[in-house]
Amino acid sequence: MSEREAEVLNALGERLSNAQIASRLHLSVRTVETHVSSLLRKLGVADRRELAALAPNVAAADPAQPGDGARGLPSSWTPFIGRGREKHELLAALEASRLVTLLGPGGVGKTRLAAEVARDLAPRLPLGASFVELVSTRPGFFVQTIASVLGVTERPGRPLLDAVLERLRPGRSLLVLDNCEHLVEDTARFLTALLGEPGELLVLTTSQARIGVPGERVMALSGLSLVGPSTGGTAGSEAVSLFFDRARTLDDRFDADPGAVGELCAQLDGMPLAIELATARSAALGMVGLRAGLTDRLRLLSGGQSGDRRHRSLRGVLDWSYDLLDESERAALRRLARFAGSFDIHAAGAVTELPVAVVVDLVGRLSDKSLVVRRRDSARWTMLASVREYGLERLAEAEETEAVTRRYVEWAVGTAERIETLLDSSSDWRVEFDALADDLRAALELASPTMTARLAHLLGHLAFARRFLGEARNHYLRAAEATEDQTQAVLDLWSAAGVAQVESRGQLRYEYVLATAERAAAAGDHGTQAAVLAEAASVATRFPAIFERDVELAEIEELLRVAHAVAPASDLAAEAQLVAADAWTGTRLVEVPDEAAFRRALAAAERAEDPLLISAALDALGAARVMGGHLAEVHELSSRRLQLLDRLPPHQARAGSEIHDILHMAVENAVGAGEIAFALEIAGRFADEDVVAAAPQMSASKPVVPLVLLGRFDEALAGGARARAAWEAAGRPASRWLAPSMYSLVLCHALRGDEASADDWRGFAGVDLAGQQTRNVHFQVGGMMSFVESRIALHFGRWDAVDELLAPLPVGAGVWWKERHWYFDAYPWAAAAELAVAGGHPDAAARVAAAEPAATENRWAAAVLARTRARLSLDLADVELALAAWEGLDARYERACTLALHPARRAEAQAELAELGVGAPVDLVR
Repeated sequence: MSEREAEVLNALGERLSNAQIASRLHLSVRTVETHVSSLLRKLGVADRRELAALAPNVAAADPAQPGDGARGLPSSWTPFIGRGREKHELLAALEASRLVTLLGPGGVGKTRLAAEVARDLAPRLPLGASFVELVSTRPGFFVQTIASVLGVTERPGRPLLDAVLERLRPGRSLLVLDNCEHLVEDTARFLTALLGEPGELLVLTTSQARIGVPGERVMALSGLSLVGPSTGGTAGSEAVSLFFDRARTLDDRFDADPGAVGELCAQLDGMPLAIELATARSAALGMVGLRAGLTDRLRLLSGGQSGDRRHRSLRGVLDWSYDLLDESERAALRRLARFAGSFDIHAAGAVTELPVAVVVDLVGRLSDKSLVVRRRDSARWTMLASVREYGLERLAEAEETEAVTRRYVEWAVGTAERIETLLDSSSDWRVEFDALADDLRAALELASPTMTARLAHLLGHLAFARRFLGEARNHYLRAAEATEDQTQAVLDLWSAAGVAQVESRGQLRYEYVLATAERAAAAGDHGTQAAVLAEAASVATRFPAIFERDVELAEIEELLRVAHAVAPASDLAAEAQLVAADAWTGTRLVEVPDEAAFRRALAAAERAEDPLLISAALDALGAARVMGGHLAEVHELSSRRLQLLDRLPPHQARAGSEIHDILHMAVENAVGAGEIAFALEIAGRFADEDVVAAAPQMSASKPVVPLVLLGRFDEALAGGARARAAWEAAGRPASRWLAPSMYSLVLCHALRGDEASADDWRGFAGVDLAGQQTRNVHFQVGGMMSFVESRIALHFGRWDAVDELLAPLPVGAGVWWKERHWYFDAYPWAAAAELAVAGGHPDAAARVAAAEPAATENRWAAAVLARTRARLSLDLADVELALAAWEGLDARYERACTLALHPARRAEAQAELAELGVGAPVDLVR
């Protein structure tokens, strides 16, 4: 894929049209079309929608890394020696099987061979390769490690495992899982789910044990060849070639008898790690010293010992290498073995308790001896698994485990605290967190109760910010359980409740909030007790759709009775929560909410200076005002909520759900007021996973209605298809809120003459989502349905349907203010007025009068009535006014339909509609 094609693919991932891509990249639209066609061919997909879905996968492959199209691939300082036969066999095995396990003992070179295969295959696979190092991953965090490499996050209704599977399944690529032996059960569960469906993904695992899943093909890896290709002896063999290459890296004048080197390599069973450790001493000891020292050590190990001979060879070299270290090097080696993953110099200093200058020297010396390995792409070092295990044994023998572990945990806490300070100021914290997460998690398992509480709290915060939602919730619960500080326990439980809300698990949030109240009561913190009880009452009424059961009114009233009884008179936060909870609970008793109650709640929240409560009160007030038809005011209230975002950090669990709701409702309210461009802009912000943890179907659906209204039908249909697929993948959850945006797609298909697809989306939105027959719909859904069907009837001149379409809407001056409304209601009222006029309905004038208030509340409705007046007057000046209104909205389809009313511009209208793929409206054919 060329650099320009990659840029086009990234833009497709952002759902840009060809014209928008052309403008951004300074290309012609025709050139963009050529690149899109090329991408379709190269990536083997059918359409733009599939290209957009694949864009994140391809973008995640960093071409700057070794191996074009490979992400996570380990770098190497040294050339790859030998293994030509094994590499060929492994590539052939991957051609024949989707899952291959490279099996062998530690130190035999599995990781290096797997990396070379990935490096070789990646450029040939449309979606490249992903290399996941699991050596430092603890059981239970397998999926998080893969997600970090892929750049995947968890979202409501989409657990992290599902998100990873969704990213990996499309297209042809290679996934390498390296060092699975300590995670065999986790690996087997994951691969069973991943490969349980047909697909083109290839998986290569490296392990010391079989994974044991159906379809696994095992290839055993032994030591390097000890026979030369032409001599028949050891000279020129792979093992000897490796020895000379590594020895001459240290001393370019190194020379030795190839036969003697071959004998030494044979003693080491051709084990690459053992050979590299031996050559690290070649410059200092020469061949004579190497053979003398190693021969004695290996003879001691072989006497009467059972087990894998190759393991004994490696153990012998490790013992010998360790004995040759001075005491300071030995101490550094065994203490650095405490790190589960990689470390930098400062981390090494903290755990070894040595000055930085000394650590720099010691790490350099251990690196020269191949006992630690520097990562080529950063100033970090790591140990191979075999060396780490050996170092931990030596740490225990030296009776240093307790002291080193204590320093390791202290380092982990300090590191987590430092990363936490970066959340508001840097985007680089994710890279650092991903690099250190395995060590932070490992330290948590080794910590004292006091340090467990602190580190679990920090990991809860960082995991939530990283959008590992389930992990974050579990860390907060663990922190609350471990701490002896009741105040901190209350905060951690409250944070766990916040995470549950973001996960769309309202019942769980409710239960956690009640537990928080109990802990607050036990701590004597009655202000917090009252506040969280009031919050429980509010969320049960405000977010019933994410609860597993209806919380009965009597239960809520009992919560509020206790909360009012214990609330301190001077606690402003408790007062604000209670006033809000009373107002929300009152909505269960009346059809239209009490605006005065929510204005009191807003005033109390402002006195408490709590942005969460201010936002919630503005939302509630908006819901009350929208029912009265005050759509423009509701949009203004929503804009006030947007201004609160700067005070709501997206990495704070309790803020997460409010941020989600602020942006979600900002789109709805902007559409309600006819501010379509603004709605589309906010929909883009809603899709930002760093800010909003939203269900995939919701993220995909947010731009759909604005795109339909702007006449950007291809983009709208693609978004709708993604939303529908995500809804299906999520298990078809109850999602009435999704119905209006999905029903808007009926208009796109109908205008293009595809009645079968239009009927399919009618059934999906009107029955599958709304949950009832299309003529008896919930008031939240009916407005969009009425608008779409009226607009279709107007386009095609279906005048026989006018009476039926107009019947549900009342008629008469001032009737707008007497009805109960919802966010999209201005659209059907305006569309009904135009349909009545165009169809010559006897109530046409009354319909226009009834829709006038909608036009004052919604710019779109105002443009519709401007065109309606042009139909009545037949005055070209009125047509021009209507055109100006549609051009101000940038609504291409509606502008073209308005051009059809202008005798001199009908050809222009026809060309515009043809470009949109829409058939001629009745105004062009009659």
